[in-house]
Amino acid sequence: MKSSQRIKSIQSRIASSFVMLVLFTALLLIFISYRLSESAVRETAESYTSELINQVNANIQTYITGMKDISLATMNNPNVREYLASSEELQPAELAQLKAKISEYFHSIRVSRKDIASINIFGEGGTFISDRTNAELNPYIEVSEQPWYRQAQENKGQTVISSSHVQPVIKGEYRWVVSLSRELSGITPTQGLGILLIDLNFKVINDMLSKLDLGNRGYVFVIDSQGRIVYHPQQQLLYSNLKTERLEQVLQDKQGGFVVKEDGASRIYSIKDTDFGWKIVGVFYENELVDNKKQMQLSFVRSRIVMPRVRRAVLCCHLPQPDPAYQEASGENDGGGEGELRYPRSCRALQRNLRPGPQL
Repeated sequence: MKSSQRIKSIQSRIASSFVMLVLFTALLLIFISYRLSESAVRETAESYTSELINQVNANIQTYITGMKDISLATMNNPNVREYLASSEELQPAELAQLKAKISEYFHSIRVSRKDIASINIFGEGGTFISDRTNAELNPYIEVSEQPWYRQAQENKGQTVISSSHVQPVIKGEYRWVVSLSRELSGITPTQGLGILLIDLNFKVINDMLSKLDLGNRGYVFVIDSQGRIVYHPQQQLLYSNLKTERLEQVLQDKQGGFVVKEDGASRIYSIKDTDFGWKIVGVFYENELVDNKKQMQLSFVRSRIVMPRVRRAVLCCHLPQPDPAYQEASGENDGGGEGELRYPRSCRALQRNLRPGPQL
């Protein structure tokens, strides 16, 4: 009798260990699946954001390249070079004729390019040529004190791309633009003849970036090499100090992005450097990567709650049945004698419910 009890006890322990191992393995697999799913979704979102930013970079690069091409064509235009280099030697009639040709040339470019707001030249002697013959300089603005003017002089013939700003140099006009400026040189590179200014209509960039979709709260913004805002969907709030952005961290980043945790939410920054000094930044919220992330978490929690109950039920079903002769000898009361197999009440109830009927 004792040998039979010992065998049944060993069987119970083996069954319990086996069920525990199976359930532990199941929970481990569920946890690994959840982590892998979450990681895969995040990598997919980061890849999508990176591709989106690369496309934005290519589009902006197209506009900037077009402006650079215009500046190169202007530098090599014989009428422009003659006007700037020989303005003191030519007669007023000849200067007026050259100025009209240059203005017409600029006008034809601006008409063919809807993204160009204006094209202007500011000569060293105070001369001014625009794509519009009736354009006048703003008498309250000193052109030589404008940032784009000073930077063009400092870079000695290299193109300078500004951040977005209001252009006040033309009388009666205050357009929101991005400016390309460069110094026009004479026979020698050190001989500056004037500054070429090409203004890109900011509406082009705004329309391009405002349509991007990075979730309900995600967005894209652009800064220049000095950390100044070129574009941001909440630009006015930034200027009013009602919103802050991690501009310093973006400028110093060398890894292509970083993660910020604030107020219980994680923001993922993806950064792309351009060839002309700007940084294009995509920001998306981790909790918006998938709509069913909470459902995934709840499923995992439910699994952890249900599995122990399943283990107990399975273990009870696998417990060995007491020998009838032993039951008759020792009694079936709860407080039986020494050596009795004692099962939990829940297991005994479960065994009675699952016990098969009499066989025919």
